[in-house]
Amino acid sequence: MKMNRMMWLMAAAVLTLFSSAASATAQNIQFTTAQSLDAIESRLTSFESRITRLEMGGGGGGCGCTGMSTCNACSSCCETQCRTAGLIGSAELLIVRPFATEGGQIESEDIDVAGRFMLGYQFAGGMGGRVRYFDINVSDTDDFDIYSIDLEAFDSFELTDGWTAVVSGGLRYAHFQHVDNTNFFGLGPVLGIEANRWIYQDVSMFVGARQSILGGEDHEFTDEFEILFVSELQIGAEYSRELNSGARLFARAAFEGQWWAGQVEDDTQNFGLVGGTLSVGLAR
Repeated sequence: MKMNRMMWLMAAAVLTLFSSAASATAQNIQFTTAQSLDAIESRLTSFESRITRLEMGGGGGGCGCTGMSTCNACSSCCETQCRTAGLIGSAELLIVRPFATEGGQIESEDIDVAGRFMLGYQFAGGMGGRVRYFDINVSDTDDFDIYSIDLEAFDSFELTDGWTAVVSGGLRYAHFQHVDNTNFFGLGPVLGIEANRWIYQDVSMFVGARQSILGGEDHEFTDEFEILFVSELQIGAEYSRELNSGARLFARAAFEGQWWAGQVEDDTQNFGLVGGTLSVGLAR
């Protein structure tokens, strides 16, 4: 009788131990599973947040490259991650009104047209080289004939989310002729900067400035060394689309002003252009 009671007590103790162990194991598994689920949920939330920032082009995560060679709609702010090497170029039509100063008097000409062309090559890292050609011939009350050739190196890079910039520098050769008055040929440095701000999807705005200082001779008079200063400002809007090749096809409309200022002996020769520009091209 005592033996049977002892066996029942031992069996009850063993069952109690197993029950406690099983309960503890189940609680531990449940706790561990809950922790794992919380961690997974937290990581999913983090990934969703990052994807949203990439798609929207906003804070802290870049702007959303969809591959190694192409970008999404906010391509203007992810150039450094998505750019491919290749040719670049543009053709630009200027519809401008020329102004000239002679002896302190400002003479306005009729609206005229001018052309500007660019061809170059850009590496995947952003740097490259290009040639720019500008030409205008004004035949009205006064005849002006101006052309310039720029040979320059440039670099494009991202400033902040949504902002990109291009800086350039090189040499400019120019001819500035005012019939019966000036016939200047000069060479000198040219510097430029352009900033582009992505606005919405494929639309952005840009501002640009260029400055050159040219030294040369005026063959109309004494062939003495003269200096000519050329300033250019531009502001406008751009629409662009990404191509499968990784290049970017764009169309631009802008407002531009130029000022060519020099002096021959005691006579100032200043010439200005103010008007609009339309351009199409291929960028990276």
